[in-house]
Amino acid sequence: MWTFDLPLEELESYKPPRTAQPDFDEFWARTKAEGLAQPLNPELVPVDYPVKRVQVFSATFDGYAGGSDQPPRAGGWYFIPEDAPPRPALVIYHGYHGYRDQVASHLHWALLGFVVLAMDVRGRGEAADWTEYSGGHGLGWMTRGIMDKEEYFYRFGYMDCVRGVEFVAQRPEVDPNRIGVLGSSQGGALSLVVAALSDRPAIAMPMVPYLCDYPDAVKMARGNQYGELNNYFIRYPEREAEGMKTLSYFDNVNLAPWITCPTLVSVGLRDIICPPSTVFSTYNHMTCEKEIAIYPYDGHSGGGDAHKEKVVAWAHRLNP
Repeated sequence: MWTFDLPLEELESYKPPRTAQPDFDEFWARTKAEGLAQPLNPELVPVDYPVKRVQVFSATFDGYAGGSDQPPRAGGWYFIPEDAPPRPALVIYHGYHGYRDQVASHLHWALLGFVVLAMDVRGRGEAADWTEYSGGHGLGWMTRGIMDKEEYFYRFGYMDCVRGVEFVAQRPEVDPNRIGVLGSSQGGALSLVVAALSDRPAIAMPMVPYLCDYPDAVKMARGNQYGELNNYFIRYPEREAEGMKTLSYFDNVNLAPWITCPTLVSVGLRDIICPPSTVFSTYNHMTCEKEIAIYPYDGHSGGGDAHKEKVVAWAHRLNP
């Protein structure tokens, strides 16, 4: 057995029932309509960077308002290669404790000919978050607004990421039919989310995705981000049922059937942060063209440098 989780032969068929609430479709239809109707108000500020063939910018646009009349700004690094437009594009999302990272971290994609937006997730890096969350919350972001789906943190975070793809699709140097989304851990989760909630992505490349199969993940939490939920329910046991109901709206298992673009997933069978069963439960609910890269010896790096070769090959589906 390679994994602390289920054996591989069971993981490959592991498909727990979806926990979508009766108003799941209506909730996301309404939220998407609000998010897409809201103006982006985009801005690009040039960054002096000593590399030829690529222009670097700090990009900002309005984050999802969710009823507020003063949404925070979202954004990230934005790269335009010198190749003649329109170009394929990649939108990159970061991990839970990360941020947009340094310019050099994403430069290789632009040098390969892709327009790139490397986003800051709300509340991280330079992306502000002044949303008011009622009921208090625990350490981190997982429990902010957890008692109400309308104000849960990831409702805003997910829609910021959808709006990031819209920002890219509306840029004159981008071919809107050739946009890919990718990221690892939380970034992998957000790639799945955007592929489910937006028609823009032509491919998705989530690595060791987080925010999958909450009921299983919370039970298996080992002091990682899911542990924030455990700690909250220890303090407020009477809130568990309502909190888990809220989380069901943001579980990639429930969003998975909405993904229509080709999708490459990676999983490490020794991953104690995003356990393999949570990844497979989402993957097995997907009905699109899909491939899962399984790394028996690896944990949360999900194949590391070896998997990067697969991602580059998949990305070039946008740039044949």
